[in-house]
Amino acid sequence: MDEPGLVVARNSPVLHGFVAAVTLAVAVLLFLGAMPGEERKLVYQGEIVSTTDLCEATGTDGETVTRACSELGTWEVYPTGWSTVPVVVALALAAGAGFEVYQLPKLISSRRQRRQDAVGRMVERDFKRM
Repeated sequence: MDEPGLVVARNSPVLHGFVAAVTLAVAVLLFLGAMPGEERKLVYQGEIVSTTDLCEATGTDGETVTRACSELGTWEVYPTGWSTVPVVVALALAAGAGFEVYQLPKLISSRRQRRQDAVGRMVERDFKRM
């Protein structure tokens, strides 16, 4: 059985506001990470290669020489597009944060109403104890 104090803490407007703020912050970070940018790639003879690959080149005497692609290739910058999954997750989190913020006025008014109802049910001796 839940204690009454825990129920109030779970329905606290401050807690809902904090959850909305953290959720929105995570959504913004995901969105920023999903934005298009640039990526450096190693290219040798028109192909994208890894730095650990071995590439063949023709030496000065015409013989074939095998060397590390990082020595023979060039670094080129390629644009990257939007990352779909983080954008969708960020939008879902932002929608959840928006829903939390949307519910705050209703939560605050219901808490005020409960407080007023409790004061209305108090009898004279309850006021003396306060």
